[in-house]
Amino acid sequence: MLVPPRNKPYTLKELYNIFHLRFVKQKKPQCRTEKDGCRYRSEDGNHACGIGYAIPDEYYHPRLEEVGMINSIMFPRKPYPYSDEIRHLFSKIPMVALIELQNCHDVAEGKFSKVIKQNLRKFRKTHL
Repeated sequence: MLVPPRNKPYTLKELYNIFHLRFVKQKKPQCRTEKDGCRYRSEDGNHACGIGYAIPDEYYHPRLEEVGMINSIMFPRKPYPYSDEIRHLFSKIPMVALIELQNCHDVAEGKFSKVIKQNLRKFRKTHL
């Protein structure tokens, strides 16, 4: 199991803590492919992107990879599997903060673990 079940919405602090745990303390790599770029989950299901580590296994569906960025997950043009449940998980977090937190991960080029640590530090000072 990559992400345990959850039904209640995340707070911004909880979501930040997930990013910090996975990418700073555990030094998990970005979940990218040459073809698709960043992914919510790796094809083998063992890694995820920042937001992907907050989507419980029971709600993850490969169609999420087609939906795209977090704003498309929150405001989809058409429903995708578990769209209501996933939107509920992030419903208490302002959209701008969700996008900025995901960008901490997505734009961390070069030495990923060093850059994401810096990005998360800046995010914490601004939002928490």
